[in-house]
Amino acid sequence: MLKKILVVLFCVLTTGSYAQTAELKFGHLDTGTFMESLPETKEVQKKLADLQNKYEAELSKLNEEFNKKYTELATQSDTLPPTIKSRRTQEITELQQKITNFREQAYQDLQTQSESLIAPIKEKVRVAIKDVAAEQGLIYVFEAPALLYYSDKSIDLTPLMKKKFNLQ
Repeated sequence: MLKKILVVLFCVLTTGSYAQTAELKFGHLDTGTFMESLPETKEVQKKLADLQNKYEAELSKLNEEFNKKYTELATQSDTLPPTIKSRRTQEITELQQKITNFREQAYQDLQTQSESLIAPIKEKVRVAIKDVAAEQGLIYVFEAPALLYYSDKSIDLTPLMKKKFNLQ
């Protein structure tokens, strides 16, 4: 029994003294802000803005068509026979559904395009963070905006990452 206590005590003492002598190094980086500073990200944002403008133009055309048909029906409603009125009402309802479907598809496509265009940039940044952290001997790199506090002993990776990506 005494032997076990001595072994445990020895392990605790040697581990404690090792932890005191070993310097643990941490780093932090705001990856969102860093990624926004990359030229590749700006290109992606431009492509997505262009695509969104195309969708908005098409949606505008559909809305104009809807408004035209709706206005025609509203102004001629009293003079139209019931079958024609019913058919035009159905056309307007179908057009409204078409607009809703188009809006949802456009949104989904923009999301898909965004994810597929940003994914390679995220991977490139992830690999660079891993490389910089290894070069600096860091054991952890934290996302800066998510931290409530970080010491001045924590290494800000922003300048090192900018250097790695040849940014000014």
